[in-house]
Amino acid sequence: MLNFLSPNSPLGRWLAFFLDALLISVAWAVCSLPVVTIGASTSALHRVALNWMRDRSDCDLKNFFAAFRENLKGGTAVWLILLVPLAVILFNAYAVWIALVEASSAAKWMILLTLVVWMAAAVYAFALQAAFENPPMRTVVNALRIAASHLTTTLILIGLFALAVFCTLVFPYGAFLYVPVCVFLAARPTWNVFVKVMGNPDVTVGQAEEEKENDP
Repeated sequence: MLNFLSPNSPLGRWLAFFLDALLISVAWAVCSLPVVTIGASTSALHRVALNWMRDRSDCDLKNFFAAFRENLKGGTAVWLILLVPLAVILFNAYAVWIALVEASSAAKWMILLTLVVWMAAAVYAFALQAAFENPPMRTVVNALRIAASHLTTTLILIGLFALAVFCTLVFPYGAFLYVPVCVFLAARPTWNVFVKVMGNPDVTVGQAEEEKENDP
């Protein structure tokens, strides 16, 4: 029984992982509270998720905060670039569906379409920021390019994160868990897309970090 629950047993390792993941989720939520740091905290979350997916390692608070510091400038810049169009989209959505400002069906569909495009960019942008070093605007452009060239995976990821938003609206008390869970679930399909784009099946997150100038 003791061996079954030992830290080196399969169950012990998974219990340790879930505890680390829970602590990282709380850290992500706390680091995101200033709002302006959402990009850095989400990029750090992607970093630990990608490392865990590849090597079953580097998934703890120490590595999260190290990744947070590394991505503080770049991740924040990516988030601010994405925040501008998001604010416009949400303002228009509020005007049409909350304030009931009269709008044509075409205008409503345009709002929905731009929101989908924004989500397509966001689901890849922070993962790109976590694994590669590029200028923030280039990271966002690359995210859009990858989203357009891998539509099936993109739609799956959009659905996954849309579910997180829905769960937040229905049960806000668990909000600190929804995005981290989605990021961990999205790690493998996201990295598979990056590998296809880079054309190197043997690349790892560590190699990507060492060769950050190699733009996917």
